[in-house]
Formats: sequence, structure tokens, C-alpha cells
Amino acid sequence: MTPFHLRDRLKKLAQGVMGDPVASDQRAPRAEPVSAKPSGPRVVAAVVAPPATAAPTAGPATEAAPHPQRPSERPPAAALPAAPPEAGGPAVPTEAEKAKTAKHWQKTRSGMLHWLKEQGGSAPMSTMHDRSEARYFVAHRSFSRLMEEYTGEALVTYEGGVVALTDAGKAAAAIK
Repeated sequence: MTPFHLRDRLKKLAQGVMGDPVASDQRAPRAEPVSAKPSGPRVVAAVVAPPATAAPTAGPATEAAPHPQRPSERPPAAALPAAPPEAGGPAVPTEAEKAKTAKHWQKTRSGMLHWLKEQGGSAPMSTMHDRSEARYFVAHRSFSRLMEEYTGEALVTYEGGVVALTDAGKAAAAIK
């Protein structure tokens, strides 16, 4: 069986499942086979450099260095100066924002412990991850950080995909 026969069989199967209104036998056949080579002489286009123009004068728009194309050429993030938020650069968090983030983190920590207690003291890791993402917007790397803090403080144990509260975790969940 050639690859084209397999392709046609898969197309018909997909059309039956998807309900494609145009059957493959109604489509126009190809004008020439895929492996056909073009006839006639081969034309090669010459590359011509654009004419030189006057260099722009130094000003606010031309002072910044051009953006490097490859990530390996970019300077590390620590070497970049912090741009003010109105310039479109990364915003430097203020003390108020840091305090708000810390408060949210503590609310997440206590809330997830309380939720785990309500679940009977144990729950699958995936269910716990989904809950933290949906309720507190804590997922992936932040969820890993949360679990590392819990296990580091011996508030939970993790075994076989199940997170279980320890006695210290139950006491911490009761504080909420």
C-alpha cells in the first residue's frame, strides 16, 4: 500500500467522523505528480544591497541598541536597567505590592490546609493542584513552591500521589 492509499483511507475515515460535505472523490485531481521536476532553464535571482542612506541623527528613538535576534545574544535580565512602567518595561514591585503578594500567599497556604482538612485530611495531588489553581490562581511552579514549603515544615506528607496532613498540619489548619 502506498502512502497515498493510506492518506485516502484516513481522509475518508475522518470525513465519516467529522461529516465533511465534500468527499475526496469530488475534488479535482492533481495537475501533476508531486515528484515532477520543473521543465526549462533554472533562473537564479541576484541579491542586490539597498542603496546607502544617511545615518540617522542621535535622538531618543535611536539611542537604544537594536534588539538582538537570538536569545543567546541577549544580556541577562539582571544586566538590564529597570525601565519605568510607563515605558513598557518590567514594573518593579512597590512595597505595597510586595505586602499584598505576601498576604495572598499566606491566605493560599492557610486556605489549602483548611481545604485539605475538609477533604478528610488527604487528597490526590492532582485534585489539590486543580483546587489551588481555580481558587487561588496558584499553579505549576508556585504550586510546587507551596508543596515544598508544606513538606519542609512537616505539615503534609506525600506518598503515592496522595497528600496527607500531619498532626502539625491539622493544628495549622485549625488556626484559620
